[in-house]
Amino acid sequence: MIILNIKTTLFSKMRYICNGLILRSLPTSYSKSYLQYLRIKKEDNVYKYLLSKKPTCKLTKEQYEEIDAYWSRFYKVRPDSHEFYFLSTGNYSKEYVPYSIWRYIIDPYFNDWKRAHYFDNKCYYHRIMPNIFMPALYAYKLNNLWYNSHDEVITLDEVLRIVMSKSDCFIKEAVESWGGLGVKYFSPSSQSKEELEEIFNNMRGDVVIQEGVRQCAVLSKINSDSVNTLRIISFLTRDGSVKILSTVLRMGIRGSKVDNTTSGGLSIGVQEDGRLKDVAYNNRGEKFTEHPTSHVCFGDIVVPNLDVVKEIVRNNVPKFPHFRLISWDFAINEQLQPVLIEANFCDGGLDLHQLNNGPIFGDETESILSEVFS
Repeated sequence: MIILNIKTTLFSKMRYICNGLILRSLPTSYSKSYLQYLRIKKEDNVYKYLLSKKPTCKLTKEQYEEIDAYWSRFYKVRPDSHEFYFLSTGNYSKEYVPYSIWRYIIDPYFNDWKRAHYFDNKCYYHRIMPNIFMPALYAYKLNNLWYNSHDEVITLDEVLRIVMSKSDCFIKEAVESWGGLGVKYFSPSSQSKEELEEIFNNMRGDVVIQEGVRQCAVLSKINSDSVNTLRIISFLTRDGSVKILSTVLRMGIRGSKVDNTTSGGLSIGVQEDGRLKDVAYNNRGEKFTEHPTSHVCFGDIVVPNLDVVKEIVRNNVPKFPHFRLISWDFAINEQLQPVLIEANFCDGGLDLHQLNNGPIFGDETESILSEVFS
């Protein structure tokens, strides 16, 4: 076993060195393409692992050939993601977009990732989206300076005093707090000032502190411990019109304060009238016909004011023309008012949409892929 581990480690290091030498020997344009290839290959291995945990039930030879014929016009892909979606949902489509292609080719084509680093910073939300209702802002930290909700510089002691005077709050890393990571719930009634300072010390970079959202009774019925949020992907077309590509509801489980599937939560498709579909999925593609904690049947739930949420999205997408694919997270509060939790201006995730709602681009897959790969 020790010899095997040594061989594996040496092989990994040799492969790393060889890839580095190849990259350095290539012209810049080719090295970027090779790096992209390596990233796509690495991402595809995730599906290989997920498939190893599922029953062996392959696609037919004709389906493999159809996938190859369809995608070879754009980019040579492995069928692992198609197999994953088929084995998870029972639905086959050649138009499923592999996540590796989505992340490293499609999303960077439609979104300016360099600009996204700044637009994704939650400390700026109240400035760049002042017309959208959000959780009350208590304080935030930018470049190691603390500010209050009026954008005035304050001391750390003042921040501690503000937070300790509230009933509860969420403390978030302002950039890349994905999958529920970098998000902490704090309640002065059960936690101390010293614990709050410890949370601050463990936060990376910029930080935002917001009021906890009190969600509506309908969504609280599913899981009352987490704020269960809508995830909507919007697409800005070349003529400036806005399309809603997919809407899902994300739900926490087992006392979790966050609803992300990467943190153990579930996702489920939301129909046009706001009614949930009958089956939810976790990030391994496992099916749930009821919530594992509350045992609520999903098909009985109708999300309030979904049309209002979509209208907010449609009205705001054109304000960000450098980001044609945006993933929006909205909660619905006790007053049935949509509350923006987060906007992802790049790399907003894909699996939860295709598991629940099918190929992300639907009937427009052909035309959108033709634009990206032209």
